[in-house]
Amino acid sequence: MSTINNTEIYSLGSAVEVLKEKIQSIPESHAFARIEIEIEPVDLLAWISQQKSWTKIFWEGRDDQFRVAAIGYADMIKDDNKTPREIVERISRVLKDAPESMRYYGGFAFDPENIHSIWKKFGRNYFILPQFEIISSSNKTILACNIHTNSNISQILKELNEIIINYGPLYTRIPEPDCRLDMPDKKEWQQTLQKNIDAFDEGEGAYEKVVLARKTSFIFHPTLNPYAIISRLKNLTSNCFLFGIQINDELAFIGASPERLYKRVGNNIQTEAIAGTRPRGATPEEDKKLQDELKNSPKDAKEHQLVVDMIQNTLEPLCTNLNIEQGTEVLPSRRGHHLVTGFQGQLSGGTDDGALIQALHPTPAVAGCPTELALKTIREDESFSRGWYCGPVGYIGKDCAEFVVAIRSGLVHNNVLHLFSGAGIVKGSDPDEEWEEIENKIGCYLKLFES
Repeated sequence: MSTINNTEIYSLGSAVEVLKEKIQSIPESHAFARIEIEIEPVDLLAWISQQKSWTKIFWEGRDDQFRVAAIGYADMIKDDNKTPREIVERISRVLKDAPESMRYYGGFAFDPENIHSIWKKFGRNYFILPQFEIISSSNKTILACNIHTNSNISQILKELNEIIINYGPLYTRIPEPDCRLDMPDKKEWQQTLQKNIDAFDEGEGAYEKVVLARKTSFIFHPTLNPYAIISRLKNLTSNCFLFGIQINDELAFIGASPERLYKRVGNNIQTEAIAGTRPRGATPEEDKKLQDELKNSPKDAKEHQLVVDMIQNTLEPLCTNLNIEQGTEVLPSRRGHHLVTGFQGQLSGGTDDGALIQALHPTPAVAGCPTELALKTIREDESFSRGWYCGPVGYIGKDCAEFVVAIRSGLVHNNVLHLFSGAGIVKGSDPDEEWEEIENKIGCYLKLFES
C-alpha cells in the first residue's frame, strides 16, 4: 500500500512524465498504490471530453468544493445478482487495505426488477475505481493514478501515454433537435393520472402517494457530447450536484440533481428531505409569490411531510443521535423552488453504506408511499424502464461516502437524449398541472437548445 505526494506544482504534461517514473518504481508486491501529483488547474470537462478512454466519470459537489474527472478503471465492480448492501460490502473489503483517498464511483438502478432496453449495459449496479483522476478541490488540483492488486503496469503505462495533454476548449453549443418524442404522450398521461387520482377518491389501493414519470426523447443529427451538456447544465442550474457516468462510446448517464440522498464522513451523516416544486418567477415579485405559494400549499406540504417522516423513521434506529431542522425551508435553484428539511446525525456502530442505501432508497419523493405498493403501480403504469433515473449515484471511500438521487437526469445514447422526470400524485392532483410541472423540471435541458 502506498500513497505518494509531491509538494511541487507541475503542469499536466510534466505531471504525466513524473507519473510514468513513479509507476515504474512501484514494487510488484504492492497490493495497492495511489500516486498523487499536484498540478496546475485544469478545465475538467474540456479535458475529460477529449480523452480516448470510453470509461469516464465526472462528479461535482453541490458546494463546488470537490470535483473529479476520471478515465479508465483500475477495478470494476458490477454484479446484477448482488444487492446494494452486498456490492458496498465488496467495495469496503477492497478499500480496507487501500490508501485513504481511493474512492469508487458509480451507482444503482432505481428498481432492480425493472431493467431493460438500453439500460441493460448499466445493469443494476456499476462502480469503478478509476485508473486516472484529476481532482479539483477548493485550494488545489491533483492528478492521481490508482494501482490495484491486479493492475498490469505495462497496460497502465500504455494508457498513460494515450492521455491527451494539449486538449482544446470545450465546444458547448448543443444543436436543435430534429424531433421530440414523449412517452407517454399528453393524452395517455392524462388518462393514467386520472385513473390513479380516481383510485385515491374511491379509496382503492392503499398508498398515500405515487410518483409517476415521463420519458422525453430528443433526436439529433450529430452525435452528442455528454460533457458539453454537463457544462451547459452547470451554467443553467444552481445548488445542484453534477454527474456523468460513461460506460462506453455510446452511453452516458448525466444529470444535475438538487437532491442529496446522504453524505457520510466517519460516523456523521447528513441528509435532507426534498419534495414539492414551483418554477422560478420572471420578476422578483412573481418569484416571491411562487415561493410563498409553495410554502403554503397543503398538497406540497403533505408530499414533503411523507419524505420527512420516512427519513426520520428510517434513520432513528440507525443513529445514536439525530437532529432534524425545525421548520421547512425553500431551496432555490435557477429553474425552481423546492421544499427542504435537513437532517444530521451520528450513526450507530456497524451501520455501513450498504445499510444506508437500502434503508433510504427509494424515498417517497421519487417512488411514493408505501414504497412497495408505489413500485407496483410504477411497474404497471410506466411504459418504459427508469433505469438509473432516480437511483443512488455517487462515491464510496474508506471513511466517507456521498450519494445523490439521480433526478433531473438524462441518458445520452449516441445522437439521442432521453430525459426522465416525475411528478408526485396524491389525492387532489391535477393531470394537466403535473404535466406542466414536469415540463418545468426538464426546463434546464430544454434551455440547452437555445443559443
